[in-house]
Amino acid sequence: MKTIKLAYGETFLTAGIEEKRIKEIVESPLNSYRSGTDSLTLVQNALDDPVDTAPLSEIAKDKRRIVILANGKHRPTPERFTIPVILDRIFAGDPDADVTVLVATGGYGMMQQDALERRFGRDVMERARFVCHDVENPESMVQIDTLPTGTALYVCKEAVNADLLISEGSIAPHYLAGFTSAAMSVLPGIASRDSIRGAQNAASKEMAGAGVTENNGFYNDILFAARTAGVTFTLNVVLNLDRDIVFSAAGSLEGAQTACEEMLRTKCAISPRSSSYMLLSAGGAPLDHTFWGGLRALTTAEPMLEENSVVILATGCENGVGKPMAWQSRQLERALARSRIVCISEIPDDELADLGLIPADSIESAVRKADRLIGGEQPMTIIPDAASLIVS
Repeated sequence: MKTIKLAYGETFLTAGIEEKRIKEIVESPLNSYRSGTDSLTLVQNALDDPVDTAPLSEIAKDKRRIVILANGKHRPTPERFTIPVILDRIFAGDPDADVTVLVATGGYGMMQQDALERRFGRDVMERARFVCHDVENPESMVQIDTLPTGTALYVCKEAVNADLLISEGSIAPHYLAGFTSAAMSVLPGIASRDSIRGAQNAASKEMAGAGVTENNGFYNDILFAARTAGVTFTLNVVLNLDRDIVFSAAGSLEGAQTACEEMLRTKCAISPRSSSYMLLSAGGAPLDHTFWGGLRALTTAEPMLEENSVVILATGCENGVGKPMAWQSRQLERALARSRIVCISEIPDDELADLGLIPADSIESAVRKADRLIGGEQPMTIIPDAASLIVS
């Protein structure tokens, strides 16, 4: 018997599965990687030895108004490590700096004071002014350019008016953008809803895939938006499945991005394979906060699925089904045309059934249902964190 652990919301699902039932376990090497250095030290070292820029403490000198773009609840970035150290370096350069932390909420809605305190810490919030980007307030935004894919780019005025704009965030494989990164703190982080929707609609026509950056319009849009908004210094962190920081790079937008991408290409790549029976996780919170967010697991797994396959999808969905974009609905339709999907989720059974999914309340229950669908106890491919993979 082998114990299987799947990321699920804020926790993990575990179950014992007989060895004979396991065809293979497909894991990103990243999730077992340990750097040998603690998270805080990795961030400090990155800020003190930046790529292609002077240290942040030097850059911050004599800057009248400094804005840090911080990730909101929709990203797994551990701000308890990143923001305090960024503030330390800024105030080392200018003890009187006027610092605003602009929480890049994207299209996910505002964060209330208690949620901000849980994420950043009350002591950290006393060191700077904290403001949430409000995607529903067009008066708070200004057009700064047009994206390469053709959409007008509107972003929060708070960022545009800064003398020094800093971005921070976690970087990981992403099914549309190639990679998430600190650059996404601008697009979608502080962009207007129309700018976000336009860029994502253009991206959905390409569906470039995780780790694909060449000729990726969404990837280019994201970096263009960050450059155009004026991001001068950036901090990227790489996380494993336990959300520990295992690598970090800071400095110029492109330099810090490239350093992390190179690391991820070596730690997340797997060779192509096929399966008719698959058990997979969407990667846990906040990636699986809604069903459509958790759909990225099926997007990653789709090239590996054989025709008439059976899939068990574990996705927490604490915020329910959510509202799909058109391309997400098409993605689900493609998956259902190819597979029957058993879903372990916090979503009510009737809502899952409306999506064409078969509900289950545990791994054990899901396996029993999937066995009936596939015609017996067949070996399965298990992917504990599909969101961390680059299929190459």
